Amino acid sequence: MAQTPLTVDALKSLAGQETDEVWVTMVEISGDEVAVPLRFAYSTIDIVSNGDTYIASEFQIGLLQQSDTELPRVTIRIPNVDLQIMEELRRFTISPDVSLFIVLESDPDTPQYGPVPLLFQDVVYDEIAIEGNLVTSNLLAEPASSYAMTPTYFPGLF
Repeated sequence: MAQTPLTVDALKSLAGQETDEVWVTMVEISGDEVAVPLRFAYSTIDIVSNGDTYIASEFQIGLLQQSDTELPRVTIRIPNVDLQIMEELRRFTISPDVSLFIVLESDPDTPQYGPVPLLFQDVVYDEIAIEGNLVTSNLLAEPASSYAMTPTYFPGLF
């Protein structure tokens, strides 16, 4: 993913000794099985970004977990404040797509970081929260080549 440079306002808020600028993490859960994606903003107010409304939510994103045997993953926990969230998540028969990005509250149409494409897996829920893992697509399972390493295709190897 090619990252665009930060805007001037973003650089000023990062480099300044103090700032009034608010950085907002946004999450969009989508897939072919739902008509309207679920959109959340880590904020106390709803945020409109590029014409889409992101619902204010105090979701939590855990630290990156890495091991030698698994793909890197982060955990996410979203408060289960609306029955519609659960109804939409139950429609998914495969892992939904998640886009994670960060914007400035004063300019929500311009991502400062992202979007980062992820998959929402291992989802569990109760009346309090929805939890799951955000993982990248499994590139390790993709075939590296359409050719087998045989003398016909690669005579220099044999």
